[in-house]
Amino acid sequence: MWLTPEISIEALSYPLGTGGWAAEARVGWTLEGAAREQKLFGANDKVFPTREEADRYAIGLGVQWISSKNLKNLTARRAS
Repeated sequence: MWLTPEISIEALSYPLGTGGWAAEARVGWTLEGAAREQKLFGANDKVFPTREEADRYAIGLGVQWISSKNLKNLTARRAS
């Protein structure tokens, strides 16, 4: 999911050996021409019955992380 040409969120949810799915997301962005990323994980006790539910939660984690970091301002070129 691309939020802007420079910022994306990718759901990387994975199956658990004990059943269910764990949520994981990757936020990617470009800062001054260099690619950056942050991986985000759901709480250890948060298990989802389907991948779709885990992915929705993971995307929400990404949106919250971007909001908390004000990431849109990080993509702007800084003045020297």
